[in-house]
Amino acid sequence: KSDKIIFSGNKIVSLPENHFELAVLSLVLSYIPLPQKRLEMILKIKRILKTPYKCSGHDWLAMPGGRLIIIEPYSTATGGRRLSKLPILKEWCDVIESVGFEFEEYKFLGRSHALAFSVTDRSPKIDENSSRLRIPFDD
Repeated sequence: KSDKIIFSGNKIVSLPENHFELAVLSLVLSYIPLPQKRLEMILKIKRILKTPYKCSGHDWLAMPGGRLIIIEPYSTATGGRRLSKLPILKEWCDVIESVGFEFEEYKFLGRSHALAFSVTDRSPKIDENSSRLRIPFDD
C-alpha cells in the first residue's frame, strides 16, 4: 500500500487508502451500466476516504473525516423533492449505509438530487440487497 497517487502515463492506477477528505460523484453513478458496478465504485471510494469520525446533526460538515457527495440528475429518481418520496434514492441511502457510510443530508437542486454521507468505522455488510443501487433505466 502506498501513500502516494500512482500514475501510469497520464492515467491514475492507484490512490492511497484513508487519505482523502472528500469525494464528489457528480453525474457518475447513473452512467455506470450495472448496479453491482455502482456498488464497487462506492466501496473503492470508502477505502480512499479518511475514517472514522463521529458526527452530530448539522455539524457533520465541520467534523474531520471522509465525506462522499453524490449528485445525480432528477431522472434518476422522479416523484418529489423529499427523500421520503424517492424510493430509489432511499434504497441508495440504505445500501451505501450498509457498506460503512452514514447518511447525512439530502438536497433537491432543481434538476438534480444531492446526497451527502460521512465515512464510519463500520465494516461493509454486503448481501444480495447491497447490489440495489438501481436506477429506472436498469429495468
